[in-house]
Amino acid sequence: MWRQVHGRFPEQLSSVLEVEGFTKSSPELLWDPFANTELAYSSSGEGFVLYSVGPNMQKDESASDDHVWRWPGIE
Repeated sequence: MWRQVHGRFPEQLSSVLEVEGFTKSSPELLWDPFANTELAYSSSGEGFVLYSVGPNMQKDESASDDHVWRWPGIE
């Protein structure tokens, strides 16, 4: 939805709360329950990486306990 409105992915994950139709009262949707902070996010050109640090609470995407979502499969 953000990309449709702005033509790019947001620089910060919290920016998605500014899109009309997305409830600003639901920041918990962006929350990492392991780190007790906002999910880690980075955008790059036509894609992004969103991840939770996982049970070891380390920001190391290569660890087997991290939960990583890539769009569209960027490395």
